[in-house]
Amino acid sequence: MIIAAVRRELTFATFWSAIKDTLHGTASIFLVIIGTSLLTRFLALSQVPSFLSAQFIALDATPLLFILAIAVIYFLLGMFVDSIGLMLLTLPIILPVALATDMNLIWLGIILVKLLEVGLVTPPVGLNVYVIKSALGDKIDLTVIFRGVTWFIVMDFVALALIVAFPMVALYLPGLMR
Repeated sequence: MIIAAVRRELTFATFWSAIKDTLHGTASIFLVIIGTSLLTRFLALSQVPSFLSAQFIALDATPLLFILAIAVIYFLLGMFVDSIGLMLLTLPIILPVALATDMNLIWLGIILVKLLEVGLVTPPVGLNVYVIKSALGDKIDLTVIFRGVTWFIVMDFVALALIVAFPMVALYLPGLMR
């Protein structure tokens, strides 16, 4: 508001538009939170996380297979679901499996954040790409921006591979906090 006032662009119409956009965004986030809260309660009552963790342990699968499965799921869902909704939907299922396999939760959290970052630039949703597009206006076509972020997606996967192959890359600094 201060910036708009300094630029003398603050009118009642722009203020009201900003209020409506804020309310719309907040209501959307609350609807996602309410839906995932109901999903979490349903999952707790149906004991799906316990069943999935028992099945994963019975498979005697390695943590690497679990991380690869999570990466595929997050990559596919990240194309269509925003980060907050994706975390709220998947963590009630992923966390019990990670706890049952004694996985380092800080390491898992770093991996999940990197996967969420990939989802923020992956088409068709790619929220960060649309933010860039709105900032640039009609100067650059959306397909050019998506082509431009391809290298960022590739480098995110390289970073993920390094974090999975060498967990101390991600755990060194948190380890200093003990």
